[in-house]
Amino acid sequence: MKLLTWARKNIYLRGERFTLANHPYLRDIYTQQHNHEVYRKAAQVGITTYHIIKALWLADKNSIKVIYYFPTDSDVSDFSQDRLQTIIDESPYLKSKSKKVDKVHLKKIGDSTIYLRGLLGRAKTRSVDADYVILDELDVAPADKIEYANVDGQTHWRRHSRTVY
Repeated sequence: MKLLTWARKNIYLRGERFTLANHPYLRDIYTQQHNHEVYRKAAQVGITTYHIIKALWLADKNSIKVIYYFPTDSDVSDFSQDRLQTIIDESPYLKSKSKKVDKVHLKKIGDSTIYLRGLLGRAKTRSVDADYVILDELDVAPADKIEYANVDGQTHWRRHSRTVY
């Protein structure tokens, strides 16, 4: 099942079934199939939600590891509890596939794992091999730490997406 179809069937946002009605400009992004994505955008246009949905879709459809990087660990904590866990909890389908690990930095969907990391240093950013990597809010990430998550230099990472505001 393609990403957009899967999202419409399984994702709820604020209690409502997922739709692109308020974000029609995202249709091409949801229907593309590229291994490397880079977005330069304004705030609040739906790309972070796209990243969440794509990570959950990939985790549901494959047995993979996803890493979602943020500038800091406090960003991870807020995101994990407010955005990601809420989407999982609002979806009966995802809730049934989610394995309770009760960790801010780790979510399990079926046999897949989604890691949430702050760009704090070499050990945390290179400790997990991943099939899909998301680097979010790079414009506010510590410049000296971004290199630790250098996707282009990591041959074991097959796909990635970057977001810069």
